[in-house]
Amino acid sequence: MRRLTASGYNVIAAPRREGDELRHAVCGVGQDLLKFRAFDLSEIDAIPAFVRAQREAFGAIFGLVNSDAGIGHEGLLATMYDSDIEALVRLNCCRQLF
Repeated sequence: MRRLTASGYNVIAAPRREGDELRHAVCGVGQDLLKFRAFDLSEIDAIPAFVRAQREAFGAIFGLVNSDAGIGHEGLLATMYDSDIEALVRLNCCRQLF
């Protein structure tokens, strides 16, 4: 994020919640270049609308940096519920934003 904003790019950070590190980065760079928008990537069906909203608010999207998006569950795959397995696969393996 720092390299992109230092080069003059606008960056939208979209974690589930704003953590201390992101808050510190936004303060250091400024809200004009680094914006925080909460989003849960496990809501696969909501991704297209989220991306459209960001394009409408900030203009064309030139790239995607996918960092730390994923989920995990403790235990054995054989003892997990099908819905948990599906959520793991959908988010960790098959994400597509565009």
